[in-house]
Amino acid sequence: MRRVSTGSQLAAFGTPNAVSGTPGFFNPTPPAPGVVPTIPGPDWFNTVQEELVALATGAGAALDLTGSVNNQALTALRALFAPFSIHSNYQVFSSSGTFTVPNGVSIVKIRAWGAGGAGGSSSSPSNSGGGGGSGGYGEGVFTVTPGALIAVTIGAGGASAGAAGGVSSFGSFLTASGGQGGGAGTSTAGGSAGAGGSVAGAYLIIGGSPGGTGLTISTTVEAGAGGGAFGGHFIGGSGTTGGVFDGNGGSYPGGGSTGATGTVAAGAAGLIVVEW
Repeated sequence: MRRVSTGSQLAAFGTPNAVSGTPGFFNPTPPAPGVVPTIPGPDWFNTVQEELVALATGAGAALDLTGSVNNQALTALRALFAPFSIHSNYQVFSSSGTFTVPNGVSIVKIRAWGAGGAGGSSSSPSNSGGGGGSGGYGEGVFTVTPGALIAVTIGAGGASAGAAGGVSSFGSFLTASGGQGGGAGTSTAGGSAGAGGSVAGAYLIIGGSPGGTGLTISTTVEAGAGGGAFGGHFIGGSGTTGGVFDGNGGSYPGGGSTGATGTVAAGAAGLIVVEW
């Protein structure tokens, strides 16, 4: 899209003509003998041109001055409404890989989960380790180039006692960090809760939930539960069971260990879903 450039154009919007009558619609035929059909004037053309220009530039596009790109209004509409549209194509990454932007695709929506932290260990039969935090969750809509290869990294869940979850990322566009591991239980207190992960580059950001603090009750009690994804809307793993990724998209961390068994639940791996 470009503005008119015939050599007689003005550098700024001209002064509208002073006309009488009520604004209406084009008349394709002479309404009476000797009366010409409605002919658009420069005021009308300028208004239509600037409405289209505002649509393209409002979506962040630079006007094409060569005249070879004729779909900037369509691209702008897709970009502006992409967060609210239903995407019929998607690719799920549960392990690291590469996303190849399909031909004809210039806008993608990304949903990313960081990995969960592992539960903490314990040196006491009565004070359990703390629960691991969940990874951060974020959504974003980005402009991409057809045929481009974009690196996708999936964070690994914390596997050993107190280990943090890994970072999930979609190229340099969006990053979701993993949750922190739970603290170790001691002879005097339960382990501290692992903090939730954060997100950068998204328009929707939901920080990871912290795990639960290690409990102090008896040798049979389980540890603090892991924090659930989506700000705690889902329940995390228990003291002896690692977190899982369910159909609703929750990336869960594991809980802490029980003092009696020393079992540590691992955090869940991250995930990235690409939609277009």
